[in-house]
Amino acid sequence: MTSKLNRRSIGWVVATLVLLVVVAAVGWFVFRPDNEAIYIAVVGPISGEDASYGEEQIQSVTLCMEEINQQGGVNGRPIKFITFDDQSDEAQATAAAQQAAKSQAVVVIGHIFSFTSLKGGEVYRQASLPAITGACIRRIRRRKSIIERITKESA
Repeated sequence: MTSKLNRRSIGWVVATLVLLVVVAAVGWFVFRPDNEAIYIAVVGPISGEDASYGEEQIQSVTLCMEEINQQGGVNGRPIKFITFDDQSDEAQATAAAQQAAKSQAVVVIGHIFSFTSLKGGEVYRQASLPAITGACIRRIRRRKSIIERITKESA
């Protein structure tokens, strides 16, 4: 059980670090005043029976963002995140993805599970919103889309 938790934690840290690189790259192209924050969307099970996974996801993102912001942010701009609850449900994943696409976020990190990542990915693709997920099934790996899969092997 410990190795599963460690692998999952490592996966989220790797995904978060990759996300921060993406945010930095997007930050170069997004025109905003120098002091305005760069927002990312964090989508996962914030409530429901899988809420513990969402809590771990948010803790990982928070730790990485605090470190980046303590070092001056990205080009002097702080990074902030907005959470969206997919409740580990396909219909709610679509709704959460739609909310994220309408938000100030320039990139998405999440969903926790493959089935929610696939539903969210359909929305992100239509909105041209980059998304990073730690979830993996063949349908995600084979799909040429805006969703990127992060695993230990690809890091």
